[in-house]
Amino acid sequence: MAHTPLTKVENLVLGRGICFFAPFDASGLPMGERDLGEVSAVNITITSEVESYYSSRTATRKKIREWVTQVDFEGTFTINDLSADNLALIMAGSTATVTQAATPVTNERIRNAESNREYQLGASTTHVAGVRNVSSVTVKLYELANAAARANSTAYTVGQIYKVSTDVFVVTTAGTSAGSPPSMVTTSIGASTTDGTATVKFLGTTGAFTVVDDYLLNAASGRIGIEPNGDIAAACNLYTEVTGDYLSLNVDYTPAAETRDRTTTSGSGSIAGQFRFIADNSEGTNRDVFIPSCKISPNGELPFIGDTTTASVEMRLGVNEKDSSTPQVILDGRA
Repeated sequence: MAHTPLTKVENLVLGRGICFFAPFDASGLPMGERDLGEVSAVNITITSEVESYYSSRTATRKKIREWVTQVDFEGTFTINDLSADNLALIMAGSTATVTQAATPVTNERIRNAESNREYQLGASTTHVAGVRNVSSVTVKLYELANAAARANSTAYTVGQIYKVSTDVFVVTTAGTSAGSPPSMVTTSIGASTTDGTATVKFLGTTGAFTVVDDYLLNAASGRIGIEPNGDIAAACNLYTEVTGDYLSLNVDYTPAAETRDRTTTSGSGSIAGQFRFIADNSEGTNRDVFIPSCKISPNGELPFIGDTTTASVEMRLGVNEKDSSTPQVILDGRA
């Protein structure tokens, strides 16, 4: 009798296909299924818990009964398509469209100005992440732009600031100012002047500073940085040396009118819904997978810098029971 081969090539599978996810609404009903894009791996793990009974009637105990007490279905899938919607799924959060108005901003105060540091424009309780694509940027130092005028015969303490015309000075030795303004030394930031019994140093002017020389601007990202060799840095260093405190930036700018997507976390940890896999195998019989009730949660790293590999995130697929009459996992062949 001829031998019948047991191996059937159609049962050797090189899997490919498309994954869909439909989150549940507030009533527990599935929304429309969304294509998850490039998914490079889908796996389901089946774990059983077994109880066993061993007889003690012989010198060597023998198992005489075993029964399964628990079966868990759990899956993972790897997302390579890092769209805004997929990022929201990864972070168990949501995605929204942020609208940025072209409303000019004046006198935005940014505290703790320090040499060789960068600052985000527009960061506030309303727009925590700041603005993008800015123009007409003007940068001053807040304390200098708002300095009070010098007063004759007035007691000043260390760290106080006053201006003479548009030149600003910080008191480094406490004392009483002269009855009339002395000839103020403004040759460089830090230049010293004796004013009555007080000593002051030149801190800068009330005017705007120069981009590149004093500060750096990334207009697309809406960021400014304090150039370590410029006048802003020199003024900040001097003020901190004298007071132990920091000056503030005073910035005017106009953001561009635009919209952009924003993905945020929610703190929920997972998203409930239905998962579906439509097979399109390179080799082998196609079998589709449907999980009527599951919870999706992140199961690894969300990479932002990589050397040679495409960024991907592994997701955990917790399989639940929808109801007593619905199987947890359904595998459908093709007609």
